[in-house]
Amino acid sequence: MLAVSIQNALHPKNGDRTAAINEKKYFEIRTQDEAVSYLSDLLRTNLKTEMMAIESEIQAELGSLQRMEDVKLVLEAPDAFLAAAVLMSNKFFMGKGDRTAFFEVIL
Repeated sequence: MLAVSIQNALHPKNGDRTAAINEKKYFEIRTQDEAVSYLSDLLRTNLKTEMMAIESEIQAELGSLQRMEDVKLVLEAPDAFLAAAVLMSNKFFMGKGDRTAFFEVIL
């Protein structure tokens, strides 16, 4: 009963259900095994989507932290020559947000 209710909630309009049936995304759930299979697939799909979104967010944050670390290396360099070497080796670019990160660190 829960599987049928969830499926109906995901396709509230008759037109939505018709389109889902044509796309083979709407199932006639008659047995407990079919219900468990449907709910498992639904949960797996939604968890995968959530995990991928979280992974992208973490990767973006790690990239931001790496840029901040690169900026700190430049700022902590004892002389202009070492700072220039750090800039060259770490691919410090103005177009990818490094300038913004630079100002966030120094301000």
